[in-house]
Amino acid sequence: MLHKKLLEVLALFTDNQRNELRLFLLSPYFNRSNNSQKIIDLYDYILERDSQPDHPELDKQFVFFQFYPTLPYHKSKKLPIDNISSSLFGLVQIFLGQVHSESNKEFIAGLALAKVYRAHNFPKRFYNTISHLRKNENTSNFRHSQYYYNQFLIEDEVGNFMGLNKTSEDDINRAARNLKFEIFYLIHKLEEMFLTVAQMQSIRTDLSPLYNEEKFYYLVKTVKEEDRLNIPIIDLYIKGVQLFSNLNKTDLEGFKQQLDSISSQIPDQNLKNIKTVYRIALTKLYFQKLDKSLAATIFQTYQDHLSEGLLYVENKIPIHAFKNMAILGLKLKNYSWVENFFNEFTPEKLCGTKYPYEVHALRKADFYFYKKEYDAALSTVTYRPFENPHNNIYADALHVKVYYETQDDLLEYRLKSMDQKIRRTNLSDVAKNRLYNFIKKTDKLIKYGGLAKDHKKLSKLKEELISMPDIIEREWLLEKTMEALGEE
Repeated sequence: MLHKKLLEVLALFTDNQRNELRLFLLSPYFNRSNNSQKIIDLYDYILERDSQPDHPELDKQFVFFQFYPTLPYHKSKKLPIDNISSSLFGLVQIFLGQVHSESNKEFIAGLALAKVYRAHNFPKRFYNTISHLRKNENTSNFRHSQYYYNQFLIEDEVGNFMGLNKTSEDDINRAARNLKFEIFYLIHKLEEMFLTVAQMQSIRTDLSPLYNEEKFYYLVKTVKEEDRLNIPIIDLYIKGVQLFSNLNKTDLEGFKQQLDSISSQIPDQNLKNIKTVYRIALTKLYFQKLDKSLAATIFQTYQDHLSEGLLYVENKIPIHAFKNMAILGLKLKNYSWVENFFNEFTPEKLCGTKYPYEVHALRKADFYFYKKEYDAALSTVTYRPFENPHNNIYADALHVKVYYETQDDLLEYRLKSMDQKIRRTNLSDVAKNRLYNFIKKTDKLIKYGGLAKDHKKLSKLKEELISMPDIIEREWLLEKTMEALGEE
């Protein structure tokens, strides 16, 4: 195969990104090697084949002879095509760096100009540029970590200038510089802790190297001692971390109201992250209480965030967001909405997997299951070596549910097969526990909910399910248990 990383990255680019990259490659400032035209030709050649790693015409030997038809091919030696593909990949990385800096390009350009004036000792020009930078930053709506980091960089540059031209303002500037950096650090660390705590709740894994209560409360103590709670984003992050220690509806609503009141001060990507955490907290609260009104709230929140563009990544939506919206719509029996959702968000509009068609099919299988079209559900599922092994295991769980509903003789065999797959799959202990709980409780449901029903043990199973959030398909198991008990 030709340069694997190069093909993988280019395959992820949108049409717009590919066009911009070509303009970048045409620039002699960036693409200045002796092989500059061959680099462009190789890029065009790869895109004509859509950068698909398994394309036969992107085989390394095949490409080599397209570009060097008269040279011998040596499999074990470094070839000219290796140099070109490596150079192209290097330029792709530089391009990505340029794109990444676009959001802060005016500030970076202004600061670079100030550095030139400092280096050549032009005090008036230097301070005019610094004044312009300060004015631009202060008129910005955003009051997030990047804002305070930019402020620190400005004061750091002024401090560097004063190092060359000592003045009585030196100590004052040093205090201002330290203040901006301290605020940047506090916001950055609290944001990191806030996102880490949310991730620990979402994927149920230990991330203690990134977060522990001792570190958190040390920062809170610092914030209070330095009177920084008057900076809204700091107060929001502190409350966000504390949300998960005693998650309840009142505090969560208060957090949302506070977020809404300062959302104009938060850059888009940071706001997207915070609202993702809000959805995680809502979902966790739902699974604690199994409150159907909360399911409707989560569903509406997802719809709102979708319309606000918060779920998109390069005009596509991640497969986890696709799954959550589909399942929520199905839980609420909003089948027409889910069907329209599937039609709008086709496999081509999903990201985060090499198998978008199979992931899309898995959610459609859920759709057929909820509508009790069991044959259609089973025929729609397709197994693949998914990046996330949970997808295949959830497909097994779907088979188990269908076989239970249809009283299929293969039910117990499927449970045993699922058990073996969980044992052989590299999953965290917490994830395995949730899956094993499903198998154990399904086994109890089969034993106690058959023709000779054991109402006492079924009642106990019901109570266990109500108090057990760490289990997949909890609502379905609870529903089936209540049916076996003759309850609504």
